[in-house]
Amino acid sequence: MTQTQLFAEGDRVDHKVFGLGTVAEARSEGFTSNDTTAGRGYPVTVKWDDPDRRDSSVMHWALTKVSSPDVRPYKFWDKQYQPLREHWLSARRKVEQLSVSFEPDWKELDEAIDAEEAAWVKMREFINAPRS
Repeated sequence: MTQTQLFAEGDRVDHKVFGLGTVAEARSEGFTSNDTTAGRGYPVTVKWDDPDRRDSSVMHWALTKVSSPDVRPYKFWDKQYQPLREHWLSARRKVEQLSVSFEPDWKELDEAIDAEEAAWVKMREFINAPRS
């Protein structure tokens, strides 16, 4: 394994299942550096970008180092923005369905409008968040 393949604290990484994250801890001392042997490697603790996923350790060979989300925008789109957009669209569809009748259930409609607005705000916050 070359030195460039080692992970260090603060590195941005991508995982096929868990998405993007930041390395919190990587200890390669005492572990094998042979990538060809199945099950070998060293654990890397990652703080995932997904707020619903807690920090966890994965083996180094399951991660890919990325310099920023902009390097691989399709992954960033699929794993970060797309779920926010889908949530907003489903909330919007519910508002449209409730608004079809001449006299909708106003309480239910107000709740749906509030949910849509909250989803919209989350999506806008994501879009406007500064990126390094």
